[in-house]
Parts: sequence; C-alpha cells; structure tokens
Amino acid sequence: PAIGRAGFTGAEGDSFGVARYEELIAEPGSGSATFLDISTPIPLGSYIQSVTTLVVSDFNGSGVGGVDSYSVGLASDTDKWGNSGTGGYVAGTTTEPADYTADPEVYVSTTAAGTVRITANGFTLNGGGGQIRVVVVYRTATAPTS
Repeated sequence: PAIGRAGFTGAEGDSFGVARYEELIAEPGSGSATFLDISTPIPLGSYIQSVTTLVVSDFNGSGVGGVDSYSVGLASDTDKWGNSGTGGYVAGTTTEPADYTADPEVYVSTTAAGTVRITANGFTLNGGGGQIRVVVVYRTATAPTS
C-alpha cells in the first residue's frame, strides 16, 4: 500500500490534510471469497472523498464471464462507489465518480466505515491472477492545541 499526503498545520497546532491511499489487491489463488477488503482501513476521524478502481489483470474465479461485474463500497453499502458493469472482470475496467450510487463522502467513525470492499457479482474470487488497484482519497483535520 502507498500513502501520499499534503496538508497544512496552523500556528495553534490545528491541521488539515488530504491523503491518497493506494493498494493493489490480488484475487486469492486458493480458498474462495465473494469480496476483498483493503488491508489497511482509512484512519478514524477521516472523511473519505472518493474511491476509484482499475482491474490490472483479469479475474479468473469460478463462474466468471458474461454479465459478471464487481461493486465498490463498504460492508454496509456494497456499491456506494459504483459498479463496474457487465464484463467488469477484465483488465482495463474502471470505476470512477460517474459510477457512484450515493454521496461519496463517508465519515470514518469505525474501522468498518474505513474499510473499502470490492464485491464480486456473479462469480467467486478464487482463480488467482486477478488484480485490482484501489485508490482512496480522504481528508483529515485536527483541533488546535493552543
């Protein structure tokens, strides 16, 4: 995972920042799954602004083909940041702001609220080889200390 940050710290100790978290998630080669979560939840107290994805290499799971797709969201709202659409398991498929199904901003008040989830629709993630890049942009703020 890669994290990039930019921000400002005031003379009174308050701060504001924007960060980018990026992770390449691999389809499991053994066992099976219907979803994949990012390995590091977005920090508590942050606001998720956007989540975008790119399938880097084709998913090869059981039953994959035809109308299969993947959704991007949370455990509680699996398609909050969109659905890849028909055939969305092949390299080059993306999700972006135009695909969002709800207000993209999420306040991260629990670990679950900061865990982005990729959910397979119509197939099982178990063939190995499939990879998806997930990019999360979020902002942080802290109170003054003096």
